[in-house]
Amino acid sequence: MLVRGERGEISNSAVRYLRDCRTTVALGLTRHDAGHDGNLEGYYHKGITAGADWVYVNPVASGSLSDDEIAIAACLGRMAEYIDGGPGFRGLAEASQDQYLGMLIDRSAAEGVEVRALPQVWAH
Repeated sequence: MLVRGERGEISNSAVRYLRDCRTTVALGLTRHDAGHDGNLEGYYHKGITAGADWVYVNPVASGSLSDDEIAIAACLGRMAEYIDGGPGFRGLAEASQDQYLGMLIDRSAAEGVEVRALPQVWAH
């Protein structure tokens, strides 16, 4: 997978970006799972680090769930917080952008061409 933006890119598990106009930063994304190589915690996904920093921590850690199940559980937890008066977490603009990017990915794969995402009305 290759994702490029104005200040950097993610290529598979490698992250490269510009901290400023003269400083490039290169980091690796590392997935951390329990339950491997004699680890007796049981199998579950802990999170992902970029260098020494945790960039994702599994909100339902210690549950033996697939990545899709973790995503669903996280959404359900955030929905419950919202119903109890907490902040919203997923608006129409973000959902529309996800759908738009998914359509571009499908088009690129089907036609075998490079596609470019353009600013959309919901981004303003």
